[in-house]
Amino acid sequence: MQRPTDVLELEHRELTRVHGIVVHAVAEVEGRTLEFSERWSRRARSPARSLSTRDASFWMAVSFTAGAVLFIAAAFGAIAGPGADALWVRTGNLIGATIFSVGAAFAVREAWGAVEPRGLEQFWATVAGRASMVQGAAAAVLFQAGMVIETLTTQLGTLVAALNTAGSVGFVISSYLYLRESWPSRDIGTVSAAANLLGSALFLLGSGAGLAPSAEALANWSFLIGSAMFAAGGLAAFKELDEPARSTDHAPQPRQ
Repeated sequence: MQRPTDVLELEHRELTRVHGIVVHAVAEVEGRTLEFSERWSRRARSPARSLSTRDASFWMAVSFTAGAVLFIAAAFGAIAGPGADALWVRTGNLIGATIFSVGAAFAVREAWGAVEPRGLEQFWATVAGRASMVQGAAAAVLFQAGMVIETLTTQLGTLVAALNTAGSVGFVISSYLYLRESWPSRDIGTVSAAANLLGSALFLLGSGAGLAPSAEALANWSFLIGSAMFAAGGLAAFKELDEPARSTDHAPQPRQ
């Protein structure tokens, strides 16, 4: 239930900020708890919330989960199958990266749709806006470019590893921001963000290991476990979208 009182205008309130942006606020109003979460607001979580295929949040979860499954298959093939240079393994990574890029686009759409009034300044004034842009650059540009080159040739392994490493740094930064945003709530959204951060860190480890040919086993296992973490994060996101926010009293988005 929306209440007209702005949390930031209440005398007794507790605010959590990330880089100066309010991501969580709690206040007592007439003996009841009034709670705001940027993540809850962005994902339209409420007691009446249910999964909807019309939501960017839903398709973002679908994309990241599906991409992670393809990454798992490719990593398993690199470890127990024909090896990382096999065409089907490289193609699996390319398709997985492409689906991840689609998920990153839905993340931008989700963040954009949550701001009022719509505008770049308002978009950038949210943690999700910043995280989604970093994630989009990492997935749709750097990591995607690396997977395209890897599919076309096996002779540019160092360049592919460098692009993947740079892209993975972007994944780590964006996942960290999402975790910081969700941390005050300590709910299933926090679990999803934490799993994605761990997956991002393992992708960074695997990509960095790709710069050293002797560390191929470390790279493959890092990608396999990291992909499993991304899949877990995607599944947790489905649970999050189908689970109402903890509080039955919801405040409108506070002004910064």
